[in-house]
Amino acid sequence: MKLTFTFTLLIFCYGIGNTQTQLPNADLEHWTTAVNGTDSLIGWSSSNAIVIPPVQSLYQEKNAWEGKFAANVVTAPFGFVGYSTVGVLVNGEATFSYGGGGGGANVDYASGGGNAITQKPLALTGYYRSETLSPGDQPLAKVFLTATDNITGKRDTVGKGQSVFPPSSGYAPFIIPIEDLQPGMDPDSILTIFYSSDPVNVNPFDVWSNLYLDSLHLVYPTTSTTNPQQGHNALSIYPNPANGPINLNCPACQMVVLELITMKGEVIRSESMRIPVDQWSMDTHGLATGQYLVRVQLQHGYQYQKLQIFAQ
Repeated sequence: MKLTFTFTLLIFCYGIGNTQTQLPNADLEHWTTAVNGTDSLIGWSSSNAIVIPPVQSLYQEKNAWEGKFAANVVTAPFGFVGYSTVGVLVNGEATFSYGGGGGGANVDYASGGGNAITQKPLALTGYYRSETLSPGDQPLAKVFLTATDNITGKRDTVGKGQSVFPPSSGYAPFIIPIEDLQPGMDPDSILTIFYSSDPVNVNPFDVWSNLYLDSLHLVYPTTSTTNPQQGHNALSIYPNPANGPINLNCPACQMVVLELITMKGEVIRSESMRIPVDQWSMDTHGLATGQYLVRVQLQHGYQYQKLQIFAQ
């Protein structure tokens, strides 16, 4: 029989201003100690609330990408049989389920969590390390944007994204594009779930894995993608939707690298220029119908836009 527990977090006023456009405590710098003595990331919930010592699912990590701290979400064996206990990290107040040593993932996200948001982000980015002693095991992340339908009163999922983290012994950037399921409908909440192992595919026994996370950031569109004259220093793409060549325009930018990214976070095209430019063109022939994310590397920072492709 599974039991559920709710983990209540202390949320300080420093994070309130970020809940409209960013995840709380997105730099993962602010920590406290939970009642059970385990590490607790302020503004987030973890399965530390229900795991049985000496197993822990979340640790404060001092080897960070930037700043003082990062988060370490852990899968570890439990008991003499070594049931795999998957670590779960969720923004906001969440409830988790505990399998009581029943094998499989043993621990999983159950319900709750999330924070208020007023805009629809294009993607979630950050830095990660992924280390495992179990071949084939990979951490997993899911992102959900939801809103209340004013007509039906029901909660709708208006955007979603999902990605796995390949093994990486050093910090590497990651990007999770968020698919727009209902264009024109803004979300009112965002839920992100990080798993130290995929709870569906994890080996039931003797898995040791660590997912390190740092510097999370929600990416938003910079300007309209339908009007190339809108915005002086923002990226615009036209035509969009497209079924052939597209033009990129960023009058006050210095573009050096162009990447086209699938909704699975895979970079399928990458082009670079010898000298920075403010205009670029790219042919989209051969691409499958669907949503893509365009990431332009500038001399200082990045610009992002969504691109809709209709196959020829």
